[in-house]
Amino acid sequence: NEASDAIASELVADLGTGTDMGDPATLREFVTWARDRYPANDYGLVVWGTGNGWSDGTVGRDVGFDDEFGSGLSSRELGDALAGFAFRFLAFDASYAMNLETVSTVLPAAPLIFGVSGPMPLAGFDYAALRPLAQNAGTAAASVANALLDGLIAANPGFPVDGAGVQSDRVNGAIGLLTTLANAVRNDPDGPGDVSFSRAITEVPLEDGRTERDLVAIAVVLRDDATAPAPVRTAAGELATALGQAIPIRKSSSSLGRPGAGLSIETG
Repeated sequence: NEASDAIASELVADLGTGTDMGDPATLREFVTWARDRYPANDYGLVVWGTGNGWSDGTVGRDVGFDDEFGSGLSSRELGDALAGFAFRFLAFDASYAMNLETVSTVLPAAPLIFGVSGPMPLAGFDYAALRPLAQNAGTAAASVANALLDGLIAANPGFPVDGAGVQSDRVNGAIGLLTTLANAVRNDPDGPGDVSFSRAITEVPLEDGRTERDLVAIAVVLRDDATAPAPVRTAAGELATALGQAIPIRKSSSSLGRPGAGLSIETG
C-alpha cells in the first residue's frame, strides 16, 4: 500500500512472538512455506533489513537483525540457510551487502545477486518500480535488478548509491584471479609490488569510512601503475576484466563522487 504510517496490505500469516529472524532455520522455514503456499515456476528472494557487511559470525556485522533475540544472520548462516534452494534472483535490500565475501557464500542460490556495496537509503528499494513488470511472467532477473536499482537512485537524489548485479557463475573465476594477484604481490615482499598494492589501497576510498573498498577500483589502479612489477600489473588487468564480466549491472549515482562497480572487498 502507499501509506507510510500504516500497513493496509492483506495479512497472510502472523508469526507472533518467539520467532527469531536471526536464526537461519527461520529463513529456511519461510522459503519452504512461501513455495508451498504460492507454487510458481520461478522465485526471487529479497533479504531485507539492516545490513552491516560481511560477518564471520560476530553479531553486529550481520543482516536481518532481530531485536527480540539480539541476533542476526552472519554471511555463513545466510549461505547455509539458502543451501539447496534455487531462485531466479537474490536481492539484498540492506546496506553493505555487495561485498565479495558475502556474495561468495550465497553463489549457488541464484544466477543473479544484486544490491548495494555501501549504505542503503532508509526506505530501501521502491518496489513500486516493479509494477510495469508485474504482468510479464517471463520478466528477466536483470530487468528486476535494473528497475529496483534505477528506482533507488531516482527516489534518493543526493544519496551515494553504489549498486551492482553480479552474475554468479563468473564469480569463482574472478576469485581465482584475485588469488593470483595476491600471490604476485606476496612474491614481492617489501618490493615494488607490495608498495604498489599499498598505494592502491590508499588511493581507493573506503566504503562510507568503513573497512571495505571497491574491488574493481583496486584492480584498475594496480593495472595502470607503471611502477608495479609486470606480474602484478598483468594479474590486476586480468582481474579487472573478469570482474567486468562478472558484474553486468552497475548502477552508481553521481553523488557517489567516483566511479563505482558496486562490489567491495574487506581490506581492514
